[in-house]
Amino acid sequence: MILRLIRIGFFILAVCGLLPAFQPAKLGGKWFTVFKIPNSKTGKTVTVKITLDLIPRGKTLTGTLTNYVGSREIKHDIKEGKVDGGNISFIEIAQAPTGEQTIEWYGALDGSSLQMTRALKGGRRKQPLTFRR
Repeated sequence: MILRLIRIGFFILAVCGLLPAFQPAKLGGKWFTVFKIPNSKTGKTVTVKITLDLIPRGKTLTGTLTNYVGSREIKHDIKEGKVDGGNISFIEIAQAPTGEQTIEWYGALDGSSLQMTRALKGGRRKQPLTFRR
């Protein structure tokens, strides 16, 4: 009987659109992705690893983003982080040879993965990335 009431409760939450409100707990923690990019100077490929260490608190998201490019480690704080159910967005401020760059990140939980897209401010140079635990 109790199990049936629990199922009915989750059904009502899902129908009312409130079930995604339980997603932030699943977002928290470390997420990883690895990919290769061409090195324009050497013509070889370089392995890039990105680690997201996410801390959701209600509708706010904080944490860090660490880029590992070859042997270099570059760490940034997550800025302006937002949580909306299973959807997240935040900004990364990176130093580039041409100056400071704002990188916009947005995405959502998709089962056991975190599907993210990053782009330079204004939506230029979009890159989809899949993160896993």
